Amino acid sequence: HTIAPGGTGKIDAEVDTTGFSGPISKAVLVFSNDPATPQVNLVIKADVRAFIDVLPRPLIIFRNVLQGEPATEKLVLVSADGSDFKIEDASASGGPYKLAYRQLPEKERVPDHPGSQWELSVTVPPDAPEGMLNQKIVVKTTAPKAPEVTINVTGVVRPVVQVIPGEINFGTVPGDALVGRNLLVINNRQGSELQLSDVSVDN
Repeated sequence: HTIAPGGTGKIDAEVDTTGFSGPISKAVLVFSNDPATPQVNLVIKADVRAFIDVLPRPLIIFRNVLQGEPATEKLVLVSADGSDFKIEDASASGGPYKLAYRQLPEKERVPDHPGSQWELSVTVPPDAPEGMLNQKIVVKTTAPKAPEVTINVTGVVRPVVQVIPGEINFGTVPGDALVGRNLLVINNRQGSELQLSDVSVDN
């Protein structure tokens, strides 16, 4: 809009803090017909805090999950302003997880965090399929300003005995070609001894 000589103008800028946590810095470029300063760079700085904090961080990493063995990670949800809230539900967008939550009693609470504290347990069951873990867990709460809290999950489920590669392909082999050769690497879990007793081919 037009600003009269000696007048004052106002610019409204809104920053969507969804997905941000901690210090952020965003720039707003303002262009005008002022010959001296045709461009002004406005910097918006903020320290973004969630209404419900996830401790130690809103990310679960399953580093070494073996098929047939369950693995559990735990997080604690606390209110940033010390208010009370409840967890009403927790669900995963796919994945093999089993979820459980409970309010922490006084003797198990995280120090220096007043208000409600809830523990969320995320378990990869023993029958989880082999492969990557990359899903989101949505926790629904009674907090008016944080009705949903998103937690990311990452990791991998691997078999106890891993064969690399999982498939051998010699491609097209002419009848007069030399004998082909391919290698498999068999990885066993740490702390256990594995012995191969037999190797057979069905053709």
